[in-house]
Amino acid sequence: IDAVETLGQSDPTTIRSGVDLAAALYREDCTIEATRLLLKLVKIGRQVHGPDHNCTANVVPALTKVEERRVIVKSQKRWFKALRYEDDGSDCVLEGLLPESADDPKVEESGAIPILPGKGAAVIPSTDILPFPGTPVICHGLRLRGSSHLNGKIGDVRSLDVDGGKCLVHFEEEGLEPTVIKIGNLRVLFDLPEES
Repeated sequence: IDAVETLGQSDPTTIRSGVDLAAALYREDCTIEATRLLLKLVKIGRQVHGPDHNCTANVVPALTKVEERRVIVKSQKRWFKALRYEDDGSDCVLEGLLPESADDPKVEESGAIPILPGKGAAVIPSTDILPFPGTPVICHGLRLRGSSHLNGKIGDVRSLDVDGGKCLVHFEEEGLEPTVIKIGNLRVLFDLPEES
């Protein structure tokens, strides 16, 4: 904040500080806030300095990292990058193991998830994935009076109870309290909607 006030929002030092702040937010599982900040920084960097300028180029890899959607495959107990849903959300397309799990001894086991030929991706039932903490999600299918207002609301998963099948979600919208939601009522949010 001091850099913005002193140097202005388009100064390379301010942009670097913004990238550092976004990294700290991401480490605290505040992925939506980190993504929104990095999107603003990329826009400012491109408009003021150009796409090839050092400060702009440093924002892009940070944005790419926070836009990855990490999930756990229940049947495999492995980390994957989720790419998208297919068949109205009944299947999820996954790609490879995330770097955090490269040292996982289970990686050496023969894979039970079939990889799509020539694509390096696998399609599995959406019911077999769990959003990793920090993953942006959107609520759906909530029917109880006390929670139905959360349908369509987005937030970050902050904790995951694998055995209980629930996640603690912190919502982006001000005034919404963090809420424990059943995993079946959450979908991974691949693209953030425009800020309102």
